[in-house]
Amino acid sequence: MASPTALDALQPRFDKIEALCQRIGPTGLYPYATFDGGERIFDARQFPRASGYPEDAATGIAASALSFGLLANGLVDASTRPITIRQGRAMKRPARI
Repeated sequence: MASPTALDALQPRFDKIEALCQRIGPTGLYPYATFDGGERIFDARQFPRASGYPEDAATGIAASALSFGLLANGLVDASTRPITIRQGRAMKRPARI
């Protein structure tokens, strides 16, 4: 996403998310935005396909996959510096992974 503000403003259509995920195969969607690239802090939201709840406040497996995606796409470099994924703020349940 273009910014954390845009990410927080998402109003997901869960029926469309479920249909898309059924079609292409993932267990959900994990949009993200860069909060502070220099400090390697990213914001994300997890919308599961059909888990009985609309959004997850903290998703370790998705944050881990995102970290490798950030590396693969050149948004972070391979180093021992931590990558922080912030999740859950939009639902008033902030988490840091």
